[in-house]
Amino acid sequence: MLILLGIEVLIYGTNSKVQMKFDWLAIVGSAVTLCIVGAATLAPYVWQYMGPANAAAENAYEHRFTDGLYNAMNDDPALKSRISNLYVSVSLNHYGDTTLQDGDNVYAEACLGNTYYATAEDFAADCLRIYQAAKKADIPVRNYSFYTDTDRSNTARGYRLDFLASQAEALTAAELANQVDETYYYNGDIYGTLEERLDAERADTGEIASDEYAPEAAQESAPAAEEIFPDEEPITEEPTEDIAASELTRNG
Repeated sequence: MLILLGIEVLIYGTNSKVQMKFDWLAIVGSAVTLCIVGAATLAPYVWQYMGPANAAAENAYEHRFTDGLYNAMNDDPALKSRISNLYVSVSLNHYGDTTLQDGDNVYAEACLGNTYYATAEDFAADCLRIYQAAKKADIPVRNYSFYTDTDRSNTARGYRLDFLASQAEALTAAELANQVDETYYYNGDIYGTLEERLDAERADTGEIASDEYAPEAAQESAPAAEEIFPDEEPITEEPTEDIAASELTRNG
C-alpha cells in the first residue's frame, strides 16, 4: 500500500498540470490499517512466547527444579535449615515447542536468612555447597544469586554473591569469596565498606560501640610495636660514682 501510494505521488508530482492535495484522513486510516495488520502478523509469535502453553511449561519446570533442589540438600540438613527462601525460575527463549533447550535461562536465587557469617568465605562456602547439590541432582541452573537476610541492626553485616554455573566450576570457597559483595549497616543505613560504617558511628556517638567491629577497628588504629632485633647486644648503663663507692665499701 505504501509503495503504490508513493508511485502515485511520483507520477502526479511530475505533472505540472495536476495540483496535488493530500487526503490526511485517508493517510491516517491507512496507517491504522497497517498497524492492525502488523499486529495480527506478530500475534502467532507472541502467542508462542507468552501464551498459556509456554507459561504453563515454565511454571512446571520451576516447581520441579525448586523441589528437586530442596530435596537434593536432604543430605545436608544444617545447610538446608539456613535457607529461608529458595526459588528456581525458568524462561523459555525459543519458538516452536516447550522443551528446555540450551538457549533457555534457568535462574536460582537463595536467601540465607537470619544466619550470621563471620567472613565472606563462610558465606561463599554455603553458596558453593548449594551449587554442588544442584549439579549433583542434574538441575540445569545457569545463573545463581545468593544473599543474606539481615535485620539491618547496628551490628549487622550482609553478603551477596552472583555467579554463573560455569564460573563456579572447580573454584574453592576461598576463591569464590573474592566475588562476594559485603554491606554494613548502621541505624538502618547501608555502607559499602567497614570504614564508612565506622565513620558514621563515630560521627554519631564519638566512639565505636563494643561490638564485633571493635576488635577490627582497634587493630586498624593500634600503633605499631617496636621491633626487637635479637642480634643486637643489650644496652647497659655504666654505674655512677656513688654506686661504685658503695660496692667498694661492702667489699671491705
